[in-house]
Amino acid sequence: MNPFRLAIGAICALAVAIAWMGPDSEPTPTGPPTAPQTSIVTLAPTPPTVTTTTEATTTTSTTTTTSTTQPMIGLVGPDTPCQEWLPLMLEEGWPRDKELLETALWIMWRESRCQPDADSGPDHCLFQINRFWSSDRSNPPNWLAAQGIAQTHDELLTDPRKCVRAALAIYWYSVERNGDGFLPWTTYSGG
Repeated sequence: MNPFRLAIGAICALAVAIAWMGPDSEPTPTGPPTAPQTSIVTLAPTPPTVTTTTEATTTTSTTTTTSTTQPMIGLVGPDTPCQEWLPLMLEEGWPRDKELLETALWIMWRESRCQPDADSGPDHCLFQINRFWSSDRSNPPNWLAAQGIAQTHDELLTDPRKCVRAALAIYWYSVERNGDGFLPWTTYSGG
């Protein structure tokens, strides 16, 4: 039986009993007034229950869900967009630097509105990486393939992990060449 329903039933039964007894059944005080005694009933939330039935066998399991919408405390501010991609960025090696991560996430917001399948023709994925990086014009040709990230530009559109990995590689390339890793993104106004 569901413990939540059992607790609600007990509370209702108590309320009916108190109402039925009415004010006439209260005992007459015999001494100085005392503070009223109260009972506190605490109801704990019950995790959702999933029941699966196959032939004559019933299996019941309880699952607990957790929310991942809270910001990763200390890494970025609470108003930083695209935070759902922050764990993947950290897995792919982005530095745990608040300013750098916030800038990258704001660029991601301006470029794709956090949509991994964003496609504007020559630019693909979360970071809208330009086709230049996978073309014969890059140095070496198909720079992303030479880095072991993606053989084709369309892979960035279908695999957010490759997109995040490519953005990090382009960031470090730009740090080495220009001293500023975000210069390849036109939505970046400089830091």
